[in-house]
Formats: sequence, C-alpha cells, structure tokens
Amino acid sequence: MEMETPKKRSFTVPVLLILLTFSLIGNVFFYSQNLQNGQDKKQSDGQAIINHGLAAKAHVDAALNALGGFETSTTADRAALLYKLGQASAGQADLFKFIEDARTHTVSPSITDEDSLKALQALNSQFAAIGAMTGELAAADKEAIQSLQSLYAKLKDQLASFQLESGDKLVEMSVLTGGSWVDSGLALEQAIVEAQSHTASNK
Repeated sequence: MEMETPKKRSFTVPVLLILLTFSLIGNVFFYSQNLQNGQDKKQSDGQAIINHGLAAKAHVDAALNALGGFETSTTADRAALLYKLGQASAGQADLFKFIEDARTHTVSPSITDEDSLKALQALNSQFAAIGAMTGELAAADKEAIQSLQSLYAKLKDQLASFQLESGDKLVEMSVLTGGSWVDSGLALEQAIVEAQSHTASNK
C-alpha cells in the first residue's frame, strides 16, 4: 500500500487574510482620525462664535457704563470717562465679529454687505467723535451721546437672549447648525443700520 504524500499547505490565503486585516484596521484608524479632526474643527468654530457673542455682550455693557455719565460730565472728570470709553470701543471688533458670524450662517441676509459695512464704520466714527469732545458740551454733542446710548440700550436688549456658554463640546458643535443666536446677531445688525440711517437723515 502506497503512502499518501502530505499536501503542502499553501501560505497564500493566511498571508492575504493578515494583510487584509491590517488594511482594514488602517482604514478604520484613518477614518476615525479624520472624523475626530472634523469634530475638533466644528467644536473650535462653535466655541469662537460663543466667545464672540459673550465678548459682544461685554462690549455693550462697557459702552453703556462709559456713556452713562458723559452727558453731564465736565472738563475735569472727562478724562476718566474718555479712558473708559476708549476701553469699551476696543470691544467693537467682537460685536462686528458676532454680526459677521450670524451673516455667515444665514442663507440670504436681508442687509447687503455694503450697507452693513457702512453702518459698522459709522458706529465706529460715532465713538471716535464722542471721544474727541472737549470743553463744555454743546447741544449737538449731548444729542450724539444720547443717540449712541439709545442704540446701545437696544443692542443690550437684543443680546439678552444670548445665554450660550463655552465649555460643553456638544453645545459648541451644535452652534454651527444655527439657532436663536443667529437671530440675535442679525437683530444687532438691523438696529445699527437703522440707527445710522436715522442719524444720516438728520444731518
């Protein structure tokens, strides 16, 4: 009786299975990395929007505080108020960024880019004009101060509904889907545009 020759085992299939397994593991790893990077980007963008909103609120409060005693100020106490106003005006950039965030997350903003930019530039000029007031305030000076106070009181009301806080990843990511913060940002822009339009028509 002839003895059967043992069949040589082929290593091709096991090697292919091993290579396939490592390939799948690699694909899953890179996919998870891309997914994580995407989430990190969303979280970072959402966090920036929240921070702009919080900084805008701080700016509005600081501006109202600085303008509070300006109308009745004298040359003697003007310097302290000018310092406070200068600090407050620096926060305008955050107000503008928050408005821009809202415009970016709106399919079709009702206010054109040009009109929005003009209004924001005019607001900046208002701060500069008040900051340059010296001596006894004239009636026109006091009217300009009252006008800016009235506008900022409206801005404070519009921002009252902004209650977001950074620190929660899910909240920061969800901001990018829109929400009431967008309405707040657009309402700020609308109030500024209307105020500057009214000021321009009275000149």
